[in-house]
Amino acid sequence: MQARQPHVLTMAAETLSALLFPFSWQHVYIPILPARLLDILQAPVPFLIGIDDEVLTMAEKMAGGGIPDEVVQVDLDRNEVLCSEAQAQAVVLPQKPYSKLYKALVPYCRAPSMEEGIGGNAASAFTMAPPPDVEAAEHSGRSVPLAEMSDEA
Repeated sequence: MQARQPHVLTMAAETLSALLFPFSWQHVYIPILPARLLDILQAPVPFLIGIDDEVLTMAEKMAGGGIPDEVVQVDLDRNEVLCSEAQAQAVVLPQKPYSKLYKALVPYCRAPSMEEGIGGNAASAFTMAPPPDVEAAEHSGRSVPLAEMSDEA
């Protein structure tokens, strides 16, 4: 998955993970790929990775070919799925079930874009979180200071 904003990558990765329920993803899962881990894109294993545009540009310039042809990319900003020609020609479902599924899903495929305001303020939620109540945590009974324990001995 690729996007300009990191919070979009995290939301999409977590949504895909939740959609697998009751199953779980047992392979490489990195919602936001740091630049120092770009080599993981060459791994011969299934992965679900979110990559921002800046790191994607670095990946495409990497020695060794950048992103392999086997990788299916989903551009979350442009609502596009990018794949190789061989993958595009692959027959996944026979025509009749494909048509039936396609017709059933089309009404649900129109989603507001990021420019229309969905998710635009998600990153600001982290800056608005209330500060932790340190005093309440101290009196919660979960921990006993070492000084109190030594007085009882």
